[in-house]
Amino acid sequence: MMGCMFEHYSFGFDGIECKVGEEDKEKRCCRFCNTTGKSNFRKIAHAIPEALGNKLLFCNEECDSCNSRLASVESHFVHLMDIRRALCKVPTKKTSKTISLYGENFTLLPDEQGTPNLYVKREEVKHKGNGWYSYHLKNSSEVTNEGIYKALVKMVIDLMPTSELTHFKNTINWINGYQTDRNLPSVFYAVRSPEERLYLQPRLDLFFNTKQKYIDSPYCTAILFTVDIQYIFVVPFVDLDRGQFKYNEQLLEHWKRMFTMLTPRQWVGQNTSDTNPAYTWLNFEFSRSNKNVHILDGADKIFKKYKTEEEKWQLNNHQFPLFEQKLITVESVSNVCFENLCNRWVSQRELSDVSINHNLGESSVEMDTSNNSVLVNLEFDVFNSDNTIPFFRCKGKVKLEVKSMEKFILVTENNDTTNIEMDWTFYKSVVLKSAKAIEGKMRKQRLGTPFVNCSFEAAFDNERLIRAIKVWYL
Repeated sequence: MMGCMFEHYSFGFDGIECKVGEEDKEKRCCRFCNTTGKSNFRKIAHAIPEALGNKLLFCNEECDSCNSRLASVESHFVHLMDIRRALCKVPTKKTSKTISLYGENFTLLPDEQGTPNLYVKREEVKHKGNGWYSYHLKNSSEVTNEGIYKALVKMVIDLMPTSELTHFKNTINWINGYQTDRNLPSVFYAVRSPEERLYLQPRLDLFFNTKQKYIDSPYCTAILFTVDIQYIFVVPFVDLDRGQFKYNEQLLEHWKRMFTMLTPRQWVGQNTSDTNPAYTWLNFEFSRSNKNVHILDGADKIFKKYKTEEEKWQLNNHQFPLFEQKLITVESVSNVCFENLCNRWVSQRELSDVSINHNLGESSVEMDTSNNSVLVNLEFDVFNSDNTIPFFRCKGKVKLEVKSMEKFILVTENNDTTNIEMDWTFYKSVVLKSAKAIEGKMRKQRLGTPFVNCSFEAAFDNERLIRAIKVWYL
């Protein structure tokens, strides 16, 4: 039925290897950065991470640099699936054995045959009766809901036909971190019943609304099957959607229609606008007769990755002193420029729902601890909701003095300045102080335009964006 409504593509269901995109390396163009040239496509790019069991699906049009860089995006979904792929013995790159996994309150290790053996702490086991127990498995890797969503959408970009990419330029900008939006549609997941097949090789189905049979459906919807879980989601920022379908209220009829046509399941929504890091978890039930689950005392050495909790904290979190705003002084503000790009009046209703494209290639924070100096460059463009009409462009540069700056920066690895840890309050304060200083100079430049109330400072009230700005340590 769905094939009658949408143009449907399915990958990974038939055991056949599939490489999407241009075969000739000389003619390839990267889907994520537009890089060309044979020398930039030496590696094989998995369209779905190999850590999830993918041995069949590849993208010819993802360059080596993006393949490496976007691994941090994919890691959110990989870590979300850590416990499931370990328990279900998903094959990895080098072996068919289950992965070794050290959680916050458990350890998962393969035996000689590669079978997963789970070690849990007696103090946290809950008895359900009739020989059954439950345990709340807490992983030690943090993910964000937005990161999970980006990872899912990247799989779609990797596998869609090359001819469709022209409609997904803004989607790719979002994956790359160049575009942000406070509002993203929820994704839904469901756990498949134990009687159903396990997808040790992931499957991805794509549905394109090219037939326009329903105007209340977005252009692209996707379903991912992996291990015992199923995800369904829409792809955001598609130009043909014209700014629609980023609010859950706009998708009610679409989801109602989709869920009616799918196998009945208990679908659970995930708020993808949530950028707060959190540990993944899984409620696991097991019987007394399960020989692969071992209940041990919580002090057992198999759980001890660190000697003490204090050592664990010290190894993973440097404790910086309290940062105070009075330590920052603005020394100079320069290159402040506001450029009106729209030759018509723009209503307040249009301005209430805009796309902000931060030029993260230009925005940067340069730290010079020897001189207690910080140089901040900030720049962004604002478009209408579907990113087709430019409204304005603005930028500015600020030089700051930060007293005792070296106390809030830690070089974390062998004096390698590419591996630094910073106090978050310090770094956020530097960016916001700079944005406020630029706004003080820019306010007059906006007079007489529809954008008089569009504060430069307000555009940086977004932790996702602040974290994405490049940092240079001198």
